Amino acid sequence: MWKFVLPAAAVATAVAPTKQHLDFEGMAENFRSISQRQAAGEIMPQATFDQIRNFVDQISQLVKGELETDEAYAQDIYNKSKDEVEACDSDRKSTKDGDVAGKTGAATTANSNWRTCKGQEQTEYDNMTDHCTDVNTYVNDWNSEPHCTGVNFKFGDSDAVKIYMDCICEFVDAHKDIYYEKRWNCSEATQDHGDKVKECGNPGKQQLLDDAFCAEQKAIQDMCSDYKTCRDREEGELADIKATVMKWEAVMQTQRVALEQLICFGEHILDNDTDLTECNDLVTADCHGFTDCPEITYYEAAPRVKCTEPDVSRLPCTTEYEAKWYKDYPANGEVPAKACKTGCSVTFPFTHQDSGCATPVDKLVGASPAAYTPLSEGPVVSGKWDSGSSQCTLLSGTQIESTSSGVTDGFCCDALTAFLAGNLARGLKGTQWSWTGHFSNVHFQCLIDPYWGTCSSDAELENAPDDAAMEKLRAYLCHNKATCNYASTTYSGRALEVPLVKDTIPASGEWAALMGCNDPSTYCDA
Repeated sequence: MWKFVLPAAAVATAVAPTKQHLDFEGMAENFRSISQRQAAGEIMPQATFDQIRNFVDQISQLVKGELETDEAYAQDIYNKSKDEVEACDSDRKSTKDGDVAGKTGAATTANSNWRTCKGQEQTEYDNMTDHCTDVNTYVNDWNSEPHCTGVNFKFGDSDAVKIYMDCICEFVDAHKDIYYEKRWNCSEATQDHGDKVKECGNPGKQQLLDDAFCAEQKAIQDMCSDYKTCRDREEGELADIKATVMKWEAVMQTQRVALEQLICFGEHILDNDTDLTECNDLVTADCHGFTDCPEITYYEAAPRVKCTEPDVSRLPCTTEYEAKWYKDYPANGEVPAKACKTGCSVTFPFTHQDSGCATPVDKLVGASPAAYTPLSEGPVVSGKWDSGSSQCTLLSGTQIESTSSGVTDGFCCDALTAFLAGNLARGLKGTQWSWTGHFSNVHFQCLIDPYWGTCSSDAELENAPDDAAMEKLRAYLCHNKATCNYASTTYSGRALEVPLVKDTIPASGEWAALMGCNDPSTYCDA
């Protein structure tokens, strides 16, 4: 008796996308059994035929649709986790634009207020100096006036004593009002200056300045700390989610292949084709061969924002801070800054701080001992550096000659030679003007020192730097543009008559673009 059982599992699901939508193995055995009966010559009832046709239509639409739903669900789960990682960046930006910017604004205001105060202190100092100098000068000028003739008081009162006393009284009457006024002006100016020194000092507006800068740097440290905690947490969760979704993806792809096999079985049965070899072989099919293979795109989260905001010159009481903010008020000046307020909760070196540099580069020039001996020091032609003329021969062969002038050290010559050769070899790979076919006489051995890395294992890139070495060479040349002067490179030779070669070698002005040196701030001394 013919029997075909429709699967009850082919229904929608709201749970995890690893749900088994069909009993694929059971259905496959069912189809094989029907096919065997067909092969034995049995006639399939029309009802069974209609069931199989409906089933094929059903799984072609419903189950495929469910897999698409599962795929979208899994993609959404991953995307949301990635978005949570990047939400850390948004929160950081909000903090930087809000709290940190507010603290920076407060520090700017505090600095302005303090400098205004110091300007007033200078005015009070000048006023005090003027008034006190005035009274001193007034008193000193008395020495230039006629003096009262002195007398001997031991004989008691006399006409001479009376004349002397009258002279003194006349002098006092003549000067006392002016003297008292000038002395009062000096005293008041001194008091005003002292009050202003206290107002501008520490405690005072200088303290407010130091406190404001401390608060700014603390806000920055808190921001970087919170951001690191957030990214650590969310990136960990994203890694876990990715691992789970990858398992879901594998299950969905397995189901998609199994689904294709069932459709194949059904169509063969409907066509009365009992050769199921093609269908059986689908068990090893690659899901990616189907246009609707469930596939998750694992978008990379944005790279972490570096904590480059901490600034030692804005951290109170450091040498850099005092040199920057107190320099206009030296200790031996008329209005010196007071001692910096200590006790800021942020200290240097900072707990959280990243270099803005993405690619540190060893500083080879002047290194002692040198990291390696430049290839240009050996008995070579290509890569030979002439220290006297500051000229580097990058390539020297029967087909091509390349030189660069203004190269002030051998390390640059090595790097220029290796990078040019590596780029040339890659550009000509697989062409009739291959590197090994026409330039093998240029370099008969690996042309880079182990410091840069290794040469490629690709036979068509023989003796040329591998990808990792090319990146190291690129970084060194980008960072040392002034020393390496790659923009001065010139070329000559028959090889340049070939467009493939000419188009592969960068023109003098194209080196920077070729190496991606658009942002020199990303390279720094290691």
